[in-house]
Amino acid sequence: MSEKDWKDFKHRMKEKKKTKEEKNEKNRTIKNNYLTVQRLTPEVSGKAQKFDRIGMREYVPIDTNEPITLEKIKQACEHYFKHLIGRELNCDVLAGERGPSCSTIEQIPDLKLIHVRFLPGGKATYSKIEDSDPCTSSVVASCTTKQDKMKDDSNVERAGSPEPKPKKSRFESPTKYPLSLSVSDMLKLGKLGQPGRSTTVVKVYSFDINTKTWCQVPQIVEFVEVSVCGKGAFRQATKATTYHPDFRHNSWVIKRYIEKARDQILNLGLTIEDHTRKTVQMHLLARNLAKQLKERVRDVKEFGKALTYHNIYLGETGGDFVTIEVFIEGEFKKYLNNNGKVPQAIQDKDINALKAQCLAHFSFEQSGGKLLLLDIQGSNEDLYDPEISSAELYDDSKQAILYCAGNLSTVAITTFTNEHKCNKFCQLAKLKPFVNQEKESDE
Repeated sequence: MSEKDWKDFKHRMKEKKKTKEEKNEKNRTIKNNYLTVQRLTPEVSGKAQKFDRIGMREYVPIDTNEPITLEKIKQACEHYFKHLIGRELNCDVLAGERGPSCSTIEQIPDLKLIHVRFLPGGKATYSKIEDSDPCTSSVVASCTTKQDKMKDDSNVERAGSPEPKPKKSRFESPTKYPLSLSVSDMLKLGKLGQPGRSTTVVKVYSFDINTKTWCQVPQIVEFVEVSVCGKGAFRQATKATTYHPDFRHNSWVIKRYIEKARDQILNLGLTIEDHTRKTVQMHLLARNLAKQLKERVRDVKEFGKALTYHNIYLGETGGDFVTIEVFIEGEFKKYLNNNGKVPQAIQDKDINALKAQCLAHFSFEQSGGKLLLLDIQGSNEDLYDPEISSAELYDDSKQAILYCAGNLSTVAITTFTNEHKCNKFCQLAKLKPFVNQEKESDE
C-alpha cells in the first residue's frame, strides 16, 4: 500500500468514526417530548435468559426543557404505567433485553428506545407506630370531678357544615385496563396453578357518616399479610395486599389490639367489637373535620396543603375485630399528643405541627367546645390513628365512655386550651382565640 493509499484509508476511517460519533450523539437526544419505551418482564426466562417483552412499545411523555436524567426517565415511566403496575412497584431501566440494570444515563446504549421493568418497592411508615395513653381509672375520676364543676345547662348547638363533596384523591382506583401478559406467562397458564401464599379472609364493613349507619352486608376480601410494620402499646399493624377489585389498587394496614389493650377496653365497659366500631367512627369524624378545615382555607394560598385523613373500614376475621386502613408511606411523626400537649421533639417551626394545632383548635370551635381532636400523627400531611377528647366523658347511659379508650376528656381539653398559642394557621383559618388568650391580650 502506497503512502497516498494509506493516507486515504486513514481519512476514510476518521470520517467514518466521526459519522458514527455524530449518529450516537443524535441518538442521545430526545425529540417531540416523548420516550419510546418497551416494557419487559421482571425476571429473565428461557434458555437465552432474556427479559420477555410485555405488549407493544409505548410513547411515554417527558419534559425535555430540562436535562434528561436516569431518575427523570424512571419517574416518567412510573407515572405513565401506574394504571398497570400500581403504587408499590419501582421502575428499573435496562441496557437491553438481556440487561443489565443501568445506574447512570450514560449506560443506556440508545435513547431512541428505552427498556424498562418494574420491581417491588415502597417504604414503611409504621415502624415507629405510637398509641394513645388509655383512659385510666384515675383519669376517669379526675374528669368526672371536673365535669361536675363545668356543667352548663345552656344548649350549645353543634356547629358544622355539611361534609363537602368528596374530591378525587390519589388513593382512588385508577381507570381499569386489561392486563398485558408476556408469551411465557400465557404458556404458564396452560399448567395447573399452585396455591398462593397463606391469606386472611376478612368481612369488611363500611360506615356512612352522612346517615350515621353501618352497612349490613359486608364485602369478603382476601388479604395477604406481608409483614408487621409497627407495634405500639395498644395495637399491632400489619401491611397487607389483595387482588380484590375494590381494594387491589392500594396497600393496606390491618390493625389488631394486643392482649393488654383488650383488658383495658373491657374494663371501660366496651366490647372489642364496639370499641373497634367506635374507632372507625371517630376516625371518620376526624376526617370530616379535616375536610371542613380544608374547605374553609381552600382559597387561602398562604395556608398551603391541608392535613388529611383517609378512609377506614371495620374488619371481622376469625371472630376478631380489626381496622383496615390505607397504607401511608413516609417517616412517622406525632404532631400533637392525646393529652393535649405538643411533643417535646417537635420544633416550633414545624409547619405540619402548627397545622395540627390549628386543626385541633378548629375541632374545638366547630363542636362548640364539646370535643377536641387530638393525638394528631402521621407522615407529612397524611394522618392516621386520631383520638377525641369530649367534655362529657360518659354516654347518656353512663355505662360506657364516649369515643374510645384514649378519651382523656377535660384533662386533655384543659391542657390544650391553656397551653395552645394561636399560630399563623389559626389566624388564616379565622379561628377565635381561647378565653384565657383574650384575657392575656387585654392585659
